[in-house]
Amino acid sequence: MKEFLKLLKKDLAQNAGFGILAFLYIIFVRLITYIAAVSNIIEYYKTNSNAYTTPTLAAVEYMGTGNIFHMLVPSVLGCCFALLTCYYLHDRKTVDFYHSLPLKRTTIFSVKYLSGIIVFVIGYGLNYIFMIAASFAMGVLTPETAFAGFTAIVNGIFGYTFIYSVGVLAGLLTATIVTHIVMGTILMFILPTVVLLWNAWFDMFFSTYISSVPDGAYCLSPLVYFCERSLTSISESINDTRTILIMAAGTIIFTVIDFFVCKARRSEATGSALAFKWLNAPLRVIFSIISGVIGGFAL
Repeated sequence: MKEFLKLLKKDLAQNAGFGILAFLYIIFVRLITYIAAVSNIIEYYKTNSNAYTTPTLAAVEYMGTGNIFHMLVPSVLGCCFALLTCYYLHDRKTVDFYHSLPLKRTTIFSVKYLSGIIVFVIGYGLNYIFMIAASFAMGVLTPETAFAGFTAIVNGIFGYTFIYSVGVLAGLLTATIVTHIVMGTILMFILPTVVLLWNAWFDMFFSTYISSVPDGAYCLSPLVYFCERSLTSISESINDTRTILIMAAGTIIFTVIDFFVCKARRSEATGSALAFKWLNAPLRVIFSIISGVIGGFAL
């Protein structure tokens, strides 16, 4: 455990520069846009009391998941830190160095993997504190505002870990930085489709639409009723709760897969395009389909 913590501390120190850049990116995309948007609405509300929204309601919207930027940050940084985490696997000298240490490969991978999560959580947590301070300074801090921000933070962290775990899987399956980016792009296009299908299946399976009722009505199953009455008390809506649960489950599943793939991955694969030969055939099929679709649209 001491060696693990020592290596983790060293890795966090090495990633400090990337962590600072990530924090500045979070501040620019989340904090500055939040201050600018709410400040404009406050000024507008001073001269137009009948405005479509109040500064407090606007703060709740921009602080919470209603702000599209709350998932932009985890998405971008999840991909970037996945590349950073797997970089040592794509360089022969670095791989030889780490594997010469008296530590298991899974231990080294665990340090790298955990470091990528810790750096983001620290930056995102500090941003939340700064947004609370900004809300207080602008006079729009309410329990609803703070709770909306907390919901967005939880949503963003799980969104980051989900995308990060998928990006790391792409890095483990490949052996160069270029093929890592290509594989990551493929997986990132596939998984959102699966999530959308899951949401559609959830709605169809757990609720029944009654068309005979003039205005329409839903018969909710006990599970959905429980979600709407109980889980929504800790989130802005059932969709937010469901999204968090899906991303949390996805994070756990892909983290487990990552560790199994890490154990099966051979260090001798470094430098080749793919870490596993059996990936050649599926990738050729996928590229053929993508090329055919693009060519069909182009022609």
